[in-house]
Amino acid sequence: MASQTEQGPEATSTNASTTHQTVDQVAEIRRWFRPAEDSEIYSQVQAYLSASLDLDTFVSKFTAPIDEVLRTVKYYDGELSGTWWDLGIAIFHSSKQIPYSDEDGHTRLVNLNKALKDHPDPQPNLLTAPAWKTLPWHYMVVREVFNDKPRSSDYVEIDSSDDEDEDDLNADSNDVDVEQEGDGEDEENEDEDGEDGEDDGSTSDEQEATVDVEVEANFWANFNYHLARLTDDGVQDMTTYFAIWAVRDALEDNYDATPIAYDAYIPAAAAWMRGAGRVLYTKEVDLTPTDPSQGNPAGGGDLWTGVAGFAKDRWAFWKKRFASIAGVDGIREGTRRTAKEAIEWMEKAERDVDSGGSG
Repeated sequence: MASQTEQGPEATSTNASTTHQTVDQVAEIRRWFRPAEDSEIYSQVQAYLSASLDLDTFVSKFTAPIDEVLRTVKYYDGELSGTWWDLGIAIFHSSKQIPYSDEDGHTRLVNLNKALKDHPDPQPNLLTAPAWKTLPWHYMVVREVFNDKPRSSDYVEIDSSDDEDEDDLNADSNDVDVEQEGDGEDEENEDEDGEDGEDDGSTSDEQEATVDVEVEANFWANFNYHLARLTDDGVQDMTTYFAIWAVRDALEDNYDATPIAYDAYIPAAAAWMRGAGRVLYTKEVDLTPTDPSQGNPAGGGDLWTGVAGFAKDRWAFWKKRFASIAGVDGIREGTRRTAKEAIEWMEKAERDVDSGGSG
């Protein structure tokens, strides 16, 4: 089903090339997982998003060589897995460039995923399971991209009383300048698995630079909104565990003493409410692991001690936390507005579901 949204601030369209440069600049500073500079797949995704390449042509160009491989291999070899990876990185890096207020842009990217999912496997397909309809690149790439979430220790905090330039989540996320840190220290953003962000000894400006929290928060929200849209549009359910992780970061710990963390995480949590609020409201699943050695990936932050999973009580707790955070001193006015709008989107999801409507 298509995503429906509550009214909010006006959407702002942007020049795609400007967005591309800004995202790539931040990616370099933060050492995000990102497409290689010479990635042909990324270039094709960008061409499709800019409407210089139509969807059928993209799917045909991309799937043809992979179909030839699927006719001959019995397992995901390194080359095939690498191709899936390159596609996933191209898609999800591109999603960061589309402001989540740009419904048409995200719909276009969702339609790309739909077309690839609907592409039939070649005959014969020697793999033991279907290939295209499982979208095999999704979970492996998204799990890695989640290592690139904002980290409050990396931010240069700007006086939140300067409201003239404040943008909320639905405003253009590409007009905020990257700032240089005064002491020149390198703020590294190592991923959670220790696979990225290694010090290569360089002292380049890119490594010494850091980013205003609003820039990174908006890119992170755009990416999470795309996951929410994939979920709401029935392409692939990305709620487990990605919705929980994004919302938990924002709402289930107390950052009142360091409110810049709310500025970092609230937009992504709100993006899930806007993009997949109906799914989150209706989903009730206990994900508590039966084996303690499995960890507890759906567990709560310090403030949530209820079910590890999806539940009406947790939904209600999230709603209360948005309201509480909207009143915290020290957060940006854009964050405050976004927290209030998240409540409106949650209430809209409740009305849609409880009335039997679709939004």
